[in-house]
Amino acid sequence: MVVGMTFFRYGRGLLLSGVVAALFVVIFFVPVRAEATENSTGKAGGGKVRLRVVAVGDIFLGERAVSFLEKNGAAYPFSKMGGMLRDADFAIGNLESPLTEEDEPFMEKKYILKAPPWAVASLKASGIDVFTLANNHMMDYGAGALVETIGLLDKEGLGHTGAGVDLRSARRPAVSEVKVGADVVKVAVLSYSKTFPFEFYAGKDTAGTAPGYKKFLRKDIKAARAGADIVIVAFHWGAERMRLPKDYQRELAHLAIDSGAQLVIGHHPHVIQPVEVYKSGVIFYSLGNFVFGFYSPREVGGMLASVVFTKQGAGYGIESARAVPLEVDNRIVHFAPRPLEGTPAMAAYGRIAEDSAGLGTVVEIGGDLDGNIVFDQEALQCIIKDSGAGHRRE
Repeated sequence: MVVGMTFFRYGRGLLLSGVVAALFVVIFFVPVRAEATENSTGKAGGGKVRLRVVAVGDIFLGERAVSFLEKNGAAYPFSKMGGMLRDADFAIGNLESPLTEEDEPFMEKKYILKAPPWAVASLKASGIDVFTLANNHMMDYGAGALVETIGLLDKEGLGHTGAGVDLRSARRPAVSEVKVGADVVKVAVLSYSKTFPFEFYAGKDTAGTAPGYKKFLRKDIKAARAGADIVIVAFHWGAERMRLPKDYQRELAHLAIDSGAQLVIGHHPHVIQPVEVYKSGVIFYSLGNFVFGFYSPREVGGMLASVVFTKQGAGYGIESARAVPLEVDNRIVHFAPRPLEGTPAMAAYGRIAEDSAGLGTVVEIGGDLDGNIVFDQEALQCIIKDSGAGHRRE
């Protein structure tokens, strides 16, 4: 439950048939029961306060999605997610286009995106608390469309970060106060772009997106951490439809965590990329698509990241992380994504496990929502609890 928000107007495994796909990654190397992870809001067993943050990838409500919104209502694109967004304590999504009626593009480029201003009602209905704006389409129709979009988000009380009327406002975090039990937790979200065109980047006196320069990351994250319990950094980066992160993505992600972030999320490739556990943080290199207004004939993919934070000493740290692969092919879901099930889910799990192993992160799948994964810190062995029958894999 978000009770306050600061933002600025300008400023490989077993899967039971029919069971929703779920992939667990426990990063502090301690056993955590799956049911505690699922029911993570407020106080769980032993009085421990848990805060669940979820994040999804690219959201574009224009083009082919428009007629479905008009016909089925504002909440339609999020109606098949089973409460995963609204039931979380805090939710994040990447808004991939301006909301505007502007007709004059900022510059010529292959894909120029916009969604109608009234689509802000869908964003409001989504359950997402903060939208990241630093991407390669937010400036497609220039500064006026950006300011219009920010105004619409502000009017609906929706948080945003990563773009503004100047560099200072673009780099400013969205800081939310989230009530969890008797606690009020401050969550800061920062958003950066590492994609072309560079002309979209904000300047000292010009509107645009926040560029992901190392000097900015160090300074911004350190400042955010000084005033927040949890710092989350989102990057729009990498190459489209590239299965693995580039070296610079790993470098920036590690820098973000070294600078004080606990969670890093990425998007832009339109497909999912691996998960990496780095020190006390977790990195989801690409969440892929969520609601994207095209019928793409090419490969697309998406997943929801669900991360549980607990109070650890004087601060908050990550207790566990879960990835939920999503069906985002609009030829199947018609702009209303849903969790994958069955054979497609198993394929997604296998891909995540294989690719994450290449980054030194062990990822395994429990049998169902009663299953859990525990990592042995020294041997990196994995205990899989499947319906009460545990077995160790070297």
